[in-house]
Amino acid sequence: MKRNWVVQGVLEQLSTVGPMTRSEIEEALGLTKNTSGSVMSRMSRASSKMPKRIYVKGYVYDHPGDRRYPRAVYDLGDLPDAKKPKPQIKENRKRYDNKIRNFINPTAFLTLDGLFVRSEK
Repeated sequence: MKRNWVVQGVLEQLSTVGPMTRSEIEEALGLTKNTSGSVMSRMSRASSKMPKRIYVKGYVYDHPGDRRYPRAVYDLGDLPDAKKPKPQIKENRKRYDNKIRNFINPTAFLTLDGLFVRSEK
């Protein structure tokens, strides 16, 4: 399958809109993860025939509805990629614990015989 139109679309989006994450580019062009991932991976490396066309400008953590991890922000150019940030283990653990605490129903508790009993209020 020819993917020249995908490459042209990515280059056009980055030149008109500016730096974007891969998922933002996917939404703008109507691409799947498989198609965009392979094309953008190829564009972010120099080859014998073509120089590097996009680079990682930085990282962001927020994309609505997805897991929280650093997402690369791409921009046009042949500059060195930004370093990926180190994981913040304590903050991740706090966020996970708060999520679990909010998920647990405070009106249910475990009795001595091992049955869940709901309190009446």
